[in-house]
Amino acid sequence: DKIRDKIYQKNDYEGAIIDLKNHLQPNSIDNEIFTLYYDLGYCYYCLDKYELALENYNKYFELKKDTYSYLDEVAYHDRGGVKYHLGDYKGSLIDLNASIKLNPEDPSSYFPRAKSRFKLGLKKEACDDLNYYQNEETELDKEFDTFYNDCGCKN
Repeated sequence: DKIRDKIYQKNDYEGAIIDLKNHLQPNSIDNEIFTLYYDLGYCYYCLDKYELALENYNKYFELKKDTYSYLDEVAYHDRGGVKYHLGDYKGSLIDLNASIKLNPEDPSSYFPRAKSRFKLGLKKEACDDLNYYQNEETELDKEFDTFYNDCGCKN
């Protein structure tokens, strides 16, 4: 749809936020309205507006309740990143663990989890995550080499 095109193809996060908010009128009836909150959270995250991102990711989880959504893994991943940026390393770790539990084969949550673990003083566990990420991810995060060296990990 047009909104997701703005977000994922054109990186027009500000424009997408306006459109998403228009979709979220008080009397909106949509069985999957929670996905709009995920998209809002993602837009705010991309704009480094972490408090607003967290608010919308929390609303996503509140509205979806126990319903499974294909977005759950990435929503936990993204909310974990937001919490990391806000200095909530324990909360970040909890969300990243949830993301990994939903899809342990996807290495994308291992690097941010390593960063949270390192901030919490869990160096060995951080190095384990970094080594897994390095071995499994095809495109390493641009911060990886510096962080890996700063942690003093060995493969």
